[in-house]
Amino acid sequence: MRFPVRRAALLLALVAGCSAASGAITSSAAPPGHPATTTESTETTWAFQPSTGGVPDGRVSLRHRLDPGATVTDALALTNYSAQSVAFDVFASDGVVTEGGSFDILPEGEESTGAGEWVTFGRLDGARPRDGGGITVEVPGRTVLAVPVEVRVPEDASPGDHPAGIVAELSRSSEDVDLTSRVGVRLHLRVTGDVVARLEVRDTQVSFEPSWNPFAPGTATVRFSVANSGNVRLGAESTVTAAGPFGAAPATASTEQREVLPGQHAAVTVRMPVWPLLASWGDIDIRAGVVGDDDLDVEPEGDTASFVASTVPWPTLLYLVVLAGLLLALRLSRRRAAARVQARIDAAVAAATTPATPATPAPDPGARVGE
Repeated sequence: MRFPVRRAALLLALVAGCSAASGAITSSAAPPGHPATTTESTETTWAFQPSTGGVPDGRVSLRHRLDPGATVTDALALTNYSAQSVAFDVFASDGVVTEGGSFDILPEGEESTGAGEWVTFGRLDGARPRDGGGITVEVPGRTVLAVPVEVRVPEDASPGDHPAGIVAELSRSSEDVDLTSRVGVRLHLRVTGDVVARLEVRDTQVSFEPSWNPFAPGTATVRFSVANSGNVRLGAESTVTAAGPFGAAPATASTEQREVLPGQHAAVTVRMPVWPLLASWGDIDIRAGVVGDDDLDVEPEGDTASFVASTVPWPTLLYLVVLAGLLLALRLSRRRAAARVQARIDAAVAAATTPATPATPAPDPGARVGE
């Protein structure tokens, strides 16, 4: 399986805030030789692209395969399309993939420990060291500046992919707001050695939300991480299946992770309709694949994981309890009413069947005792 990637030569982010902030490196690209970005307040427009012979050469990234201890040189063209001279910060940083799946560099303040630390820049007239690494260089208006790049791999570098990004940054301040604009180029660096291509399922969590409609399925939410435990970047296709007892009411949902870097993970959330059959048994199946133009001499390994979720239909049970309560109350009410009616009937029958007691004659007041 091979996962396509969006071809990207330029990486751009605009961030506004109370202080200069690191921005995401995205994959949208301007064609070589065209403006890459513009800051409207000063009409500053520039581009940053791989180059050969001092001009952009149409490559979308820097891609190198090196042995431990080896060094390679390359170049980037920093083009200032504006009329005025502009000072740019040029630096490198380790690469990461954001939660949204876009390639990015480390947040400001985090130090690189991989390929971002192995990149240096050649001598340029007027360039000065930048705080935090890299250089600051002023580019005259309507000028293309060739920036020499050197990548030096340490002797003890581990095999596999070491992603990084190289950016040209323009920062401007206005009262309480700092605006940072960046364009950048991705560095694909692979150190030779044993390649391990493996993805794993980790941190599985499942929850179930029943529907208030007793005749509709509920929603199962399956959260897990696709972790890259190998040393090369991989793409992943994740398929989640679930079913009730004896395989009843099966459900399936799939999602794709375009790129997971070595040592990193992608958080995945899948929602799927599941019928409330008291319990549901499911599986997570990850198929690993090659990303873009990468070459692998091993078969990528995926992973599977199983889960069991409680799918008790609590609203339906509540409906049944309320209905049973109403039926019981109605039955008791009818019994009491019948008992009252029967008591009246019994009282009436008893009154009708009881014989009358003869009346005793009153004594004659004129009669004398003993006569």
